Amino acid sequence: MAELTPMMRQYMDVKEQNPDSLLFFRLG
Repeated sequence: MAELTPMMRQYMDVKEQNPDSLLFFRLG
């Protein structure tokens, strides 16, 4: 990946810290 948008960067942070919240993040 080249650059990450702020939203993608936040997504990656949340995914790393809270794998179980991935579904919630996608729905939100």
